[in-house]
Amino acid sequence: MLYVVTLNYARPIEEVNGHLDAHKQWLGRFTKSGHILAAGPLADGTGGVMLVHCADSDELEAMMEQDAFVIERVVTVSVQSFEPALRAEAFAAQWAPLAKAIAAG
Repeated sequence: MLYVVTLNYARPIEEVNGHLDAHKQWLGRFTKSGHILAAGPLADGTGGVMLVHCADSDELEAMMEQDAFVIERVVTVSVQSFEPALRAEAFAAQWAPLAKAIAAG
């Protein structure tokens, strides 16, 4: 299952930044494990967004509980799940096994 996870800052940015190094370590660990497929800050500076692959919502919840931003309650978390029906051919089939691949161009 794929998840779009949005983190919105709930505390002043100075407080958020105090946990940024630990958050980045968490991001790195779960990117290396293949759970976080893409992550980055929102353009408006109010938080960040991640595309996450987990077996189910329990696995996602266990992962999120390890994030310093969540532990320290400096963000609110919004989760949307979806099962892709279509994917770009370059998007790995392992992350969307039921999706029809569409070739570019």
